[in-house]
Amino acid sequence: MKSAKFKYSTFVILLALYVPFEVIILKFIPVSERIYSMLRFVPEVLIYLLLVLKVLHNIYHRQWMSRTPIDVALLLFITSAIISVVVNSAPLALSVIGMRPLLRYVALFYLVSNIDVSSYKVKLFIIALIFVGGLQSLITSYQHFAGISQVFMPRATDLEVAGVQSQFKLAQTGWGSGREKGAGIGTFGDSVLVALFFVFIIVLSCSYYLKMEIKSALFKLTLIGFFLLALVGLFYTYSRASVLIGLAAVPIILFLEKRIKRLFFIGSMSVLAFAGVLFLMANQSSTSSAYYNPKSKYTNPIDNITNIFSTTYVEHNLQHSRGWIITEIGLPVLQSLKFFGYGPSGDESLGRMTKENVSGTMPFQNVGIINDVYWVAMLSYYGFVGLIFFLFILWKIYKASMIVYKNSESSVYSMIGLCVVVLIILVIPYTFIVRTFAFRPFAFYFWLLAGFAVAEYRRIKLSQSEQLTTG
Repeated sequence: MKSAKFKYSTFVILLALYVPFEVIILKFIPVSERIYSMLRFVPEVLIYLLLVLKVLHNIYHRQWMSRTPIDVALLLFITSAIISVVVNSAPLALSVIGMRPLLRYVALFYLVSNIDVSSYKVKLFIIALIFVGGLQSLITSYQHFAGISQVFMPRATDLEVAGVQSQFKLAQTGWGSGREKGAGIGTFGDSVLVALFFVFIIVLSCSYYLKMEIKSALFKLTLIGFFLLALVGLFYTYSRASVLIGLAAVPIILFLEKRIKRLFFIGSMSVLAFAGVLFLMANQSSTSSAYYNPKSKYTNPIDNITNIFSTTYVEHNLQHSRGWIITEIGLPVLQSLKFFGYGPSGDESLGRMTKENVSGTMPFQNVGIINDVYWVAMLSYYGFVGLIFFLFILWKIYKASMIVYKNSESSVYSMIGLCVVVLIILVIPYTFIVRTFAFRPFAFYFWLLAGFAVAEYRRIKLSQSEQLTTG
């Protein structure tokens, strides 16, 4: 029995360490384009197989899979999605494909929450992940200054499933990569993906430093170094939203940890820095000039962030970008009272939604861009009811993780509880700007840590129940 548990956890940990390097590993495997495309689904399929094996193992030993706090909420969400498909006569195949990005790692959550992993093993895994984050930062920083060489460029893939095409490639190499000029991609193949990973590493390394009892001064300095590396790498992704979310994570962690003095110090420094930014913007014409696209004009990482405070950026966002999606699509869909949305069938659903709710000309041709404001996309797919049920899932994870954070006797699991709590707080604004739950670098690690937290939550509840019984 112990060996089986060990194998489950080992597979999961190796898979988690493989994900950041998947793009570059698969690129050099000498197989056809179709086989290469199919290999990109291997981590997901492996998770499903491991979960099935775990279920069969439990059935063989006449054991039930352990219940989790999200079971009812998840069932309600899936039921509402099915109702949405039926009510809207949405194509079944497209609907299943459309739901997949959101729910594909829920299987990982259930697998991890039903296995026991020692604190020591989890601790080594966390340290390894932080080390990977530092390595990714060095690569991303190098790419900013030297350009993106062919070694790091993803292999183009174009796979069609049930009439839906899945593409993964960058347009060109170097500065003309289709991303912001100067943006690094690490080994993830895309600057947005590596930015999501850096946000996760920032939360993880900061929480580890504050929650774990680190006696070695050298290890403390090393951990601080990896944290700063992740922050620097985040700036070099040119993902403005991710930079702001990554910076916001630190005061949230300090507040939860009741490190008021440190929070006051960092807050004071932030106010001074922000005042300095405003001063520079008031005295430099470049920050108040007409809006420019960072994909066509190089700017340094600091100016890239300060530019979002300019009036021209705000005006452009409201007229042509996410601000337009929120005001011209999100609000009309909310007011339309489509309780179950238009069905989770991807662009097909978005196309029907825009015909009914969008007045005037859209500032972009591809309706799939609506997914960038993922809360609005989810509202369109699943409606008000489905969105509420999904938020209910997050709330149940938040409550369980908070209990783990406050009550776990293991510093490692208490730290994981803190990470999950912070990630859920951050994900509320983050998902207005990035497809957090659809992109692997965030979704995989979120559901993984949530699974660890819920496994510890179950142990805490069992221990409390036994104490009441014996008392």
